[in-house]
Amino acid sequence: MKLTQKDKRLLTAHGYTIEDFPQIERACRVCKITKGVKDERITHKNFINDWGKDTFILSVARAAFHYTSSYIPEKNIYFIFDCLKLFEK
Repeated sequence: MKLTQKDKRLLTAHGYTIEDFPQIERACRVCKITKGVKDERITHKNFINDWGKDTFILSVARAAFHYTSSYIPEKNIYFIFDCLKLFEK
């Protein structure tokens, strides 16, 4: 996924730098999203449709540098963003 100018402004506003963008773009391609304790796999498109692109970008950006991140929008609902594949050789 190629970051748009809007995405880059969002990331910059949250402390990411221009040098971070290539790694975040790679993470957007390989990140696996699971929902809840049942490890239900969620597609990027479905997550973006339900929770918004900004939330997706920021969650993936965090995982791009920390292997994983989580997003908890409501009580008893959570998503895990797994970018471990980004660090495998």
